[in-house]
Amino acid sequence: MNDLAEARRYLKDSIEVFEKENLTHLNRSLDPLFMLTQILFKQKQIEESLTLYQQGIMKACELEDEIYICKFQFLKALYVDADITIIDDTLDLLEDKRLYPDIEKLALDAAHYYNELGLFEVSTRFYERKIQAISKIQNGGHLYENEFDSSFIGSNCRIIGHESAAIGREPYGACGQTPYNSGDYRIS
Repeated sequence: MNDLAEARRYLKDSIEVFEKENLTHLNRSLDPLFMLTQILFKQKQIEESLTLYQQGIMKACELEDEIYICKFQFLKALYVDADITIIDDTLDLLEDKRLYPDIEKLALDAAHYYNELGLFEVSTRFYERKIQAISKIQNGGHLYENEFDSSFIGSNCRIIGHESAAIGREPYGACGQTPYNSGDYRIS
């Protein structure tokens, strides 16, 4: 219904339920955290969204959920870093894994964001990615469900460390080795 304030409330409630019921070890616990982070970025609540983003990346690393690592990095690449290469690489990776509903949603976010910035050529490119994803869903018989491919684990999304001037923390190597430093993730 596009009521982001109401959605925030429900997502926070959902996160609390996962925590209260001690279910944060489940990959599904990343769903509300990702959606809340996405909403906060859309509402230009950058500081709060970066805090949740850091929690999400750390949790995705802990759960070894590379799909969510890539989806979280997409948010930072779009709303903070303006790194179109990472955005494109993330969408390409999701396409390789036939996660067309995710592509549809994320490409639409990118299209809207670049449209707001007045970068209409870039915006149009992401609208086209959304349309391609819809077409693949409709023509390929894919449902609006993620088709999890177990061969994905450990395959295409990896973490590469480099210095981060944005927050000024130390570089890191991989999940769990050193503290997270504002999301220096790349798709290989």
